[in-house]
Amino acid sequence: MERLLINNPDYFKPETIESIRKEFKFSQSIHIEMLLWDFEIFAQLTAIHKDFVLKGGAATQIYLPVEKQRASRDIDLATTLTEKEVETELNAVKKRFEERVSNNEHFTWSSAKPPREPKKKIEELHCYELIIPTKIGSSFGKQNASILKIDAICYDKLPFKVINLEAPTLFNLNLKPFPIISKGSLIGDKLLTLADSTVGILAKNEDDYESYFKQIYDLTYLIDFFIANEEVLNDIFFTIEHLTPIELKYRKMDKSIKEVLIDIIESLEKKKYFDCGSSELSQNLRDSITNFRANYLNKEEWLIPDYWAARISKIQFFTKLLLNLIENQIKADDIISIFEKLKKIEIQLADLSGDDIKKMQQALMSYYKGDAKIGKPLKNKPVKTVFYRVLDAKNWIDLSKLFWDEI
Repeated sequence: MERLLINNPDYFKPETIESIRKEFKFSQSIHIEMLLWDFEIFAQLTAIHKDFVLKGGAATQIYLPVEKQRASRDIDLATTLTEKEVETELNAVKKRFEERVSNNEHFTWSSAKPPREPKKKIEELHCYELIIPTKIGSSFGKQNASILKIDAICYDKLPFKVINLEAPTLFNLNLKPFPIISKGSLIGDKLLTLADSTVGILAKNEDDYESYFKQIYDLTYLIDFFIANEEVLNDIFFTIEHLTPIELKYRKMDKSIKEVLIDIIESLEKKKYFDCGSSELSQNLRDSITNFRANYLNKEEWLIPDYWAARISKIQFFTKLLLNLIENQIKADDIISIFEKLKKIEIQLADLSGDDIKKMQQALMSYYKGDAKIGKPLKNKPVKTVFYRVLDAKNWIDLSKLFWDEI
């Protein structure tokens, strides 16, 4: 079977996977192995037919620095093929391996319903379960096998900018070239998943917080590393402009792009203080973070809920800037400038110590205008997390004056 693999067969050896787990401090190996199979199965599909493009969490990890890459166990594909054509290609993968496998179930596939039966389908989404060999451990009652989930979304015309990545790497392992949506299109696609009342993940399944935090994690670093770039911003707007109407059509909703962005902002507002509350939602979010980080993140990323709440707040701030851009209140260059300055502010906040931390917390809390029940615990939170909770598109200039000498 190894001779039929497109990527290096050594990547699937237990010692290779265990080495990755130890080096990057993951708690378990199975999700690392599954992510490697994500890319192998994608390579097999694109070798048969070129009309598959990688998106979603696996695509994000390829763009991120190795120390930020997380594990995954599913593949998100965009294609202009029909459902029948996608299944023809899955059969071709099965046929390629069927005479070389030790288990007759390996590389067989079946259709799967979308996770937890979403109330309404938003995309032309076709879900499959592919049984792949595993040397790490079995799952789902399968012997030496695990189930890889494939989500193939079929479009008449792709609402993404697409590039061919010539030298992709994952956990410092070299992969074969493949087509992938651009960084900006990835940000735009993932941002729309946060619109709880219209086109987002929680609009489809109100309890799917694990998927929700995958988006928060991926968006956090995509924005941090790549947002201060005009091409990235252009691709974000291209995808939001072309994908939003498609998503709304499947929901049978008559909404504008502006209304969907407002939905994202309002949805994030409900969660940005979850670390300060004791509601059922707050507890569910905290529990979901614990489960998500144990399954998918290296231990350097096992942050306390305060920092996750700050990530939510930063994504909300970015969405507000996008809305201002659509309304012609600011220009793309303004967003680039703001995020370049935010990097400098974060460095300054990290360098604070002793009494200076308390002074900064007090200065920042003077901008907090919310509920006192939230403000009481918020004022003693890590200073970076206070900063992003009070930061707003309307107070950015005034707030930045606290750091003016440095930025």
